[in-house]
Amino acid sequence: MRGLADQELGKKCIWLKRNITDIEKQEPSKELSRFTECDGPVEKVKTFKTLLEDLKGDLSRKLPSENILSYNITWQEKGINPGFKEHSDYLDKITDDAEKKLKQLINDMIRAEKKNKQDNLRLEVKQHLLFCQSKCADFKAKEDTLKEVHNYIKSDKRHPLVIHGESGSGKTSLMAMIAKKANEWLDGKATVVIRFLGTTPKSSNLFDLLCSLAEHISVAKNLKRLNPKSMEDALSLLQQILTGTTTSDHNIAERTHSEQDITGTTEPGQINITSPLVLILDSLDQLDPSYNARGMRWLPPCIGNPHVKVIVSTLADQKYEAFPNLKRKIPAEGFIPVATIPKADVKLILKHWLKRKHRRLTQEQEDLLYKSYDQCPVPLYLNLCFLNASQWTSYMDVSSIHLYQTVREAINGLFAKLEKLHGYDFVSKSLGYLTAAKLGLTETELEDILACDDDVLNDVYEYWTPPIRRLPPLLLVRLRHDLQHYLVDRGADGTTVIYWYHRQFIEAAQDRYCRGETSVKNLHIALADYFLGTWANGNKKPYLNRSNESGLADRYVVAQPIKYGDTYNLRKLNNLPYHLTMSKRVTQLKDECLMNLTFINTKLECSSVRSVIEDYEIAKKMINDQQLNLILQAFLVSGESILYDKSQFSQQMFLRLKDNKRDVTYMCPDSDLLVTVGGPLVYASGEHEFIIPGEQWVDIKKNGKMAVTASFHDHSLGLWDVKNCRLVRILEKIVDYPYQVYFVADDSLILIYSIVGDESKYLSAVTELGEKKYSISMDDCIGYCICGSNKDILVGLMTSGVVNLYDTRTGKIIEEIVNQDCAFPDYTSPSGSDNYAICTDYERTSIIVVDIEKKNVYSSSSIKFPSSKYGSNDATIDYAAVTNDGKYVIASNTNDKVLYMFEMKTFKLCRKFGDKSIVVIDLETGSSQQHNLPHNEAIRCCVSNDMTTFITVSGDTFLRIWNISKATFSEENQLDIGKSTEYFMLLPNERYALTCPMMESYENKIMVVDTVEKNIVSQADLETKWPTVPRRFRVGSPTVPVDIHSLTPSRHRSPPGHLTLTHE
Repeated sequence: MRGLADQELGKKCIWLKRNITDIEKQEPSKELSRFTECDGPVEKVKTFKTLLEDLKGDLSRKLPSENILSYNITWQEKGINPGFKEHSDYLDKITDDAEKKLKQLINDMIRAEKKNKQDNLRLEVKQHLLFCQSKCADFKAKEDTLKEVHNYIKSDKRHPLVIHGESGSGKTSLMAMIAKKANEWLDGKATVVIRFLGTTPKSSNLFDLLCSLAEHISVAKNLKRLNPKSMEDALSLLQQILTGTTTSDHNIAERTHSEQDITGTTEPGQINITSPLVLILDSLDQLDPSYNARGMRWLPPCIGNPHVKVIVSTLADQKYEAFPNLKRKIPAEGFIPVATIPKADVKLILKHWLKRKHRRLTQEQEDLLYKSYDQCPVPLYLNLCFLNASQWTSYMDVSSIHLYQTVREAINGLFAKLEKLHGYDFVSKSLGYLTAAKLGLTETELEDILACDDDVLNDVYEYWTPPIRRLPPLLLVRLRHDLQHYLVDRGADGTTVIYWYHRQFIEAAQDRYCRGETSVKNLHIALADYFLGTWANGNKKPYLNRSNESGLADRYVVAQPIKYGDTYNLRKLNNLPYHLTMSKRVTQLKDECLMNLTFINTKLECSSVRSVIEDYEIAKKMINDQQLNLILQAFLVSGESILYDKSQFSQQMFLRLKDNKRDVTYMCPDSDLLVTVGGPLVYASGEHEFIIPGEQWVDIKKNGKMAVTASFHDHSLGLWDVKNCRLVRILEKIVDYPYQVYFVADDSLILIYSIVGDESKYLSAVTELGEKKYSISMDDCIGYCICGSNKDILVGLMTSGVVNLYDTRTGKIIEEIVNQDCAFPDYTSPSGSDNYAICTDYERTSIIVVDIEKKNVYSSSSIKFPSSKYGSNDATIDYAAVTNDGKYVIASNTNDKVLYMFEMKTFKLCRKFGDKSIVVIDLETGSSQQHNLPHNEAIRCCVSNDMTTFITVSGDTFLRIWNISKATFSEENQLDIGKSTEYFMLLPNERYALTCPMMESYENKIMVVDTVEKNIVSQADLETKWPTVPRRFRVGSPTVPVDIHSLTPSRHRSPPGHLTLTHE
């Protein structure tokens, strides 16, 4: 009845009030006892009737009169008898009334929600405040940590504050208490905005969170109501609130593959906050990874507005991404670890909890509970032990009490207790489905799935078979109540789902309820059947009850169309592929999802390209089906195009997948317009805007697992997972204007060459997480390169003529080599190997060699290039590179686009190579392989670690990953049908077409083309131009006219002759 004290809740309830008018006149019997208390002592019966009347009175007072539906009937021999007309009419009326009233209430709620959106904000804030109050009620101790936070809030520090610790260490309770104290610390003048991330639908993904924060702050500060419509709007508003600038000033808009489908603009402006604002975000690790939320690029490292403070918390584990990304952008003083609770405070906490529960323990029990904390000094463990202790009786001997040693044991103990209380099958399946689900389940989903599980139903209905095979709804309510501290409502797919709050519970539930391949597969099969709608729409599911009686029963589960009217069924779109994959139902996965054009296009319409690709990646990992792998490859090379226009999916797949059956051949191109899958191109992406003036740069680790690119455009580095073909991290604003990047120091550091202004040049070394190790001024350096087998030596050619050798691990000079004989050019791009560095001389006709081992510098004789069609052999050296073993120099000249190989010792020419390909040379045998890897523009940089996987960047700013072990693209000349077509007509046999193209040489031709074989059957130069379309032409002999409508395939196979047009 406490719930009905809320008048708004009362309006959502109905009371079907049945009154059997003559029930008090009936003699006690078994039938009568089903309707009213009549057995037992008189006092007991009297008490029951008094309580019943009190309940009726409370309901009458608390429910609106229109929600009380009353029905008067008389008693029959068996109580309610449908065969009796009065009772039959009553049953019809009560069911009709209930249905109409429920529909009315539902429609009223929908209209009210649409009418006043501000209620959504109020509800969101209320949920977090109630959660905050519950956590504050349990909080004690950690005064030292609170004092540190107090000092931060009162200081003029501009960086965010990060609270971090392991799971179950008490971070959330601490954040709740900070929210409670913050306004007090700021003399009651502060606006405190708190979000416990993942506890509500609006705090589970980054976009919804930022929208909620913007709206909350604007209302709280009496600003113009902020309601961002796109991710870019939301990011811009957050920047304006925290720093007084827009995203354009900080350039933080997300571009990674985690969320690519975001659009929108925000006019530059400024939101002026002049009174204290404290923004508190708990559990950043609970944010959904979409929009690259855990990359933390959305949170500025410096808060420009002095009135704003930001406090966040996260797990310290690197695998959850948020913490390492915060470490690289926030100074060390901005981090506060959650310390272990001092033992002196443990007793205080336990007494506080016992008082709230109205419980007391004996001294021996209290001492036992107190000492247990020594075994595992984590607040979550203490809380679990306390919940166990709150069930102890005063006469329970401590020698018979077993307390668990770890958090995992305590969680398993809780699960065991629930299994005993509610039934093993019910608990194990309920929590198993919940844990196996992708991101949790709604209450309705879990009820429906359990209704289709006959093991659960047979366990619940042990002694009888219900008329409707569904669970009693209160069973789930009771289970949720017993787990209320550890389950949370969170947002997923536009709705509210139930999921675990603590990661330790996820891991314990996986280990207990999702063990064994068969068991896990069965869980996913049931989940897949639900999202397929297998047992919906009246489709009866077979069953076998405990008495081995079989039958069919409608389970009344919700149907699962792809769309409900105009609303996308995101739950099906995002969950069905996952569960079909995990249950390894390959045929259904293809037919229903990943090879179903309607399903894919619908998901692309309402979701991101990345989320669709992830479906195929999971399928590749779990199933590794060839057809699905080919579609994934096609996605990886065409993702940017589909991102730009999602309606291109069908065309992209049609042109990229091989062996398409093309019935209308003349509507298909004569050659591949797009790169097809199955060839060397594995991946192509423009996700990282590494546009720099005239040059793009990429480097790869020795193990081939990671590559790095630099973005001169937005001052960032991109780290790429080469094996899985994805951009995994963006390191933002490590240095200004990064130009070139290298992995150095045995791949432990990234060396960045940057240009600041017109003159200042630096080399800076950072870790993969962006921690800067050192910086070297290169203002007096005319060129540099990386040398050494582990890339541990940096060679710098100085303007003074000296060659400096640096240790790439420390940035310190380890050797200075004096150069007296060789003249360095004003600027050069040296090339390095294990023991040598080379560059051109001042005249660009010779090679200067730095011998690192011998510590000397010398110059070659003048390099002689062969003559070419572009000029004589007096050409100067355009660029030169040395092979790793120091045996050969590869050089190009200013006259042609050909590469030449020279011996290092004699500088004699060994061989030349083509100009439009990747060439792989075996330096031991001298053999080479030329691979045609087509790019839209010239290749700017190419790297490889094994001469099989290559990474290239070109002038179109795309990064491409190639595997040349696969068949390379054909270098044969494509069908030459001119640069434009003046006339085109199908012949009676539609395999053939007549066309009149304009050639590159501006000549006019007439051709007969085979549209199937993609070749020219006959062609001839046009001798005249006609004013009208020709109807006849002659083949072979100028005196034999041939009607073009009578041409046959056999005639087309004859050798082509001279064609002359006639205007007959």
